[in-house]
Amino acid sequence: MSYSQIVVLRCELMAAAAGANASGCVTVPPGKWRIKSARWTPSVAASADASHYATLTLSTNQLAASVSFVTIATALTTATVAMVLGTPRTLALLTTAAANAALEVPGDGTIQIAKTYTGNGVVVGGAAEIVLEKVPT
Repeated sequence: MSYSQIVVLRCELMAAAAGANASGCVTVPPGKWRIKSARWTPSVAASADASHYATLTLSTNQLAASVSFVTIATALTTATVAMVLGTPRTLALLTTAAANAALEVPGDGTIQIAKTYTGNGVVVGGAAEIVLEKVPT
């Protein structure tokens, strides 16, 4: 019987003002890891508004010193769907070649949740929970 090593990382995004971009990052533990799933749990409720909304993007980079991030999941937005306090939403992992490659993250790589806004935006805060599986060496 073989076992997989699974780790769950939590990446916090402090409640950011309506008209402010914000991001939160978490560093991947030593070794090589593959992201298996991710979800967002809001700590602040946000109404849907097609003119004034926030967009959340989950991305990775391959090295801690790199500033180049690759988006790995479908963005969540409050343009059409409200965020309900404490209700998790799945961050659907992308299947493009670039995203698929970026799902494998080395130790000291970074996972980032970023908020951008349109119009006046909305206040958004919460945490992304990312499930990683160790890649056998």
